Order: sequence, then structure tokens, then C-alpha cells
Amino acid sequence: MRFQETMVIIREDIVQKFALTHIKSFEESKEIELKPITVLVGKNSCGKSSLLRFPVMLAQTFRENTLAPLLLFGSLIDYGNYDDVAYRHGTKPIGFQMTFGQELIRLGQIYGKWEYVDGDERISFSHFKNVKSKVYIDKPGRKIQVQKFELYFDEKKICTINREKNTYTFTLNQILEKDIKEDCEIEITSLEMDFYNFIPVINEQKLLSQYLMIKNVMAKDKRIPRQTLLLKNIDRDFEGNVSDKTQQEIKNFTRTIFVIAGYLQAIRIYLIHEAEKTVYIGPFRENPKRVYRDSESSYNDVGVNGENTSMILRQAAQENQNLLDNVSGWFQKTMGYSLNIKDVGNGLYSIVVCGNREVDNLMDVGFGISQALPIVTQLYSKGEYRQSIFDLNMSERKTVILEQPEIHLHPAAQAQLADLFVDCINDKKGMINRILLETHSEHLIRKLQVLVADPDVMLKEDQVAIYYVDKDEKGDSHVQKMELCANGQFETAWPSGFFDKSYELTKLLMKANSKQNTRSGEA
Repeated sequence: MRFQETMVIIREDIVQKFALTHIKSFEESKEIELKPITVLVGKNSCGKSSLLRFPVMLAQTFRENTLAPLLLFGSLIDYGNYDDVAYRHGTKPIGFQMTFGQELIRLGQIYGKWEYVDGDERISFSHFKNVKSKVYIDKPGRKIQVQKFELYFDEKKICTINREKNTYTFTLNQILEKDIKEDCEIEITSLEMDFYNFIPVINEQKLLSQYLMIKNVMAKDKRIPRQTLLLKNIDRDFEGNVSDKTQQEIKNFTRTIFVIAGYLQAIRIYLIHEAEKTVYIGPFRENPKRVYRDSESSYNDVGVNGENTSMILRQAAQENQNLLDNVSGWFQKTMGYSLNIKDVGNGLYSIVVCGNREVDNLMDVGFGISQALPIVTQLYSKGEYRQSIFDLNMSERKTVILEQPEIHLHPAAQAQLADLFVDCINDKKGMINRILLETHSEHLIRKLQVLVADPDVMLKEDQVAIYYVDKDEKGDSHVQKMELCANGQFETAWPSGFFDKSYELTKLLMKANSKQNTRSGEA
């Protein structure tokens, strides 16, 4: 007999969003969707860095061996201690939500896939468009801990795990069948719950045992047989007669728990994988050196302060890779200088800047080149990242997070950064990389608008997300998404204080000239 598959085919886009609750100056932020190019802009101390560094903090949490829900201080950044992170240094739990798209769904189908036969139809739980988690973390004593965890499929809450004193309560809010359609509220209390950082680890045996007690069903064996967990011979494993209705409820509950457990595991694996592919470059890059020492170490990225840049370029040149040529070509096009590696001898080398007639040490030229060099190197570098320990067919894209990439660059070079970003979000394999950046550069944003509007450039308006961050009179931060149109224009006017400043200063200049002319005439 052939079975009809119940499955919805969804366009395989990669969606990842996050939002903050009671973190730093955000009482509640809007969702930030990570596009191939995502830009945060706004005034100083308005909350941009708190948003931009949150994914960095998540990455270091899953990179390093820590039992804490979040690693606020680690090898990548110091996000502050818990009291610094808490909104207005208050006592309410800090929270965040993450929304995942089809890549996570596919992974969830591996770990949380549950297929069963209903008549002539095979039911497969693979019809979700997105998965969302909401996490709330508190510090009742000396340690931070998960206060609440909520899981959503397609905006419908599936389950809640809530801490009450020293135990947790698991509440099942939806039963999964062909569609998510049956609301419920099955509450299992006094559970000991393990977490992988902030992600719950579901013990299906314990939950089913507790559920059977609620249903007044007694298993023949204290340890529920695997056949029962697989929903086979369910009527043989319990004492006494179990009604058909109760059997069906047990089956539905068990199926749902298996799917939830699998998707929670998928979220953990996904975040570990993303952490390995995340690169963060801070706002202050390391000062150049006159000479560098050769090293046998190899590096996947340039480092938070760009400290590995010279070694990556050196090794690429020794291995006849085209990385140095690409980096040098960008500087030649942007600033009129090319770069090269010069052997000094005794295991030493230097980076030199070549003009039309002169060759200078990197240390002896403008500071802007050395500040941009780590960013350009990272974006052109492929990087040999570790394969996932789970051996899964997951995207190998990188997420590069940049703070003030335009620092110490003149306006034309700032604009040229936009071209660099567009070149690097699509590699030769067609893989979409992601760049998340914070900037104060009007020139960079204007150039992105031009590139979106240019029909000869492969950049669409839905590949760029620009968010304006500002504070209100109370000191609370707010996020406004500035939607781009296909012609490169913004759908709505920008808030005052960014693009309008040039116009305001031009008017002031004209007014000052008018005053000057009036006084000259009076004289």
C-alpha cells in the first residue's frame, strides 16, 4: 500500500531574528532580522552596541565550556556582569527571543521528526515555517539561572518550562497532530531539569511517567518499555484496561514530547554550529607593528582586535593563495596603494605599502589603512573552520560582526566598504554570508542605497536591513526598521539627527555667509 505524504514545501530561506527584553537600555526591543547585510545606526550611547554584541555574547556562550546559561564575559567580549545587563539595573529577569527558519526546521526533522501512519496517510511534522524560543534568565542568588523557557512553532506556544523555587514545571500548551490545532494545558510539576546553557534537555521517560500518573494509568514496569515510547503495543504495557480515548491521549502526548525534545536538541546544535562560524571584530583594531614574527600557528579569523591579520596574510602568501592579491587590490582601488609581505630575515617579516614610486612600512603610513586591513582581510578570507561534530549537512556561511568599520577612513573609502560587503556576501559557491555592522557613516549607507538601485549589481532590497536606534526622554532605547525600496529610497523619512544634518549645516553656512555679507556692506 502506498502512503500519501502530508508535507508542505517551503522556500528554503534562512531566517534568524532576535529581540531583547529588559536588557541594558531596552525594556522591549523590536525584532532584528539578520539579513545578508544588516546595519545598525544611531546616535552615540543609544543602544546600538548592546544589540550588535548580543549575538557575539551568544557565540562565546556556545564556544566555551561553560555551565552558565549565558557567558557574559568571555574570549570575545565583556557584555557586563548581570547587574550591568539587567534593564535599569533592576530585578526583573533579562530575556531574549530567537526565531529560526528553514535551516533549523530541517535539522529539527532529523532530531524531532516523528512520522506515523493514520489509515492510508503518513503524517510528518515538517510543516512548520519557523521555530521561536523565548528565554528568561534571573539571578536569585550568586548564579544566573533559567527562569522560564518557551517554545513556539509558527507563533503558537507549544510548551513552557518555568522555574519554581528549586524545581521546574513543564506545561504542554499544544498537542501536535496533522496540524497544530488542539489547545491544552497539561502541567507536570516538581521536575528536575537539566540545561545545555539556556536550552532545556527533555527526559521523555520522566515526563511520560509523570503524565501517566496524572492519567491514573499504571505501567507494568517502572521503566517504561521502549515499545511504549515508540507507541507500539501500548495497550499491553499498562495494568488494567485502558480506554481507547486514554490510549490516544497518551500517544498524542508522547509524540509531542518527542518532537519538542528533538527540536530543542536541534536548536542547541544549530547555535553551536553558528557560534563556530561567527567572527567579531571590535571598534579598535590593533596598532600595526614594524616587524612581525613567523608562527607555526594557523588562525580561522583575524581576531577581535585584528591581531591575527598579519599571520593570515603571511601564510596565504606562502601557500600561493589569492587572499593577499584580493586585499591588496581593494586598497589599490580604494586608496591607490597596494600591499605586500616583505621578508626581513631570521623568521621576521613586515607588511609594506606600495605607492607609485615609494615602498613604506605599514607603520609609517596613515592609520586608516591599518584599521581597515583586518576587516578587508577577514571578508576576503575563506577560513578553515572546524567541521560540525555532528556531521550534518549545514550551511558553511559565516557571520561577520563589525563595529565601526569606517573608523579613520575618508568618505570615499567609507562608501567603498559597501561595495566590499556586497562582493563578500556571495562567494563563488553561491553561499550567502552575513554581515552585521554598527556604523556612523552616512556615506556607507548612501552607497548601499545606490547598490540596491543599480540594476547591474546583484543586491536586492530584501538582502539589506537597516535599523535606526534611538533613546527617548526616559532613557529607553527603541529600534525602528528603515525599509528600503527597489529604487534604493527609504519608504519613510529618517528620524532627525542623521541624514538631515548635512542639510542643516548647509543652511547654517548660508545663514553665516548672509550675516558676513550684511556686515561687510554696513562697513
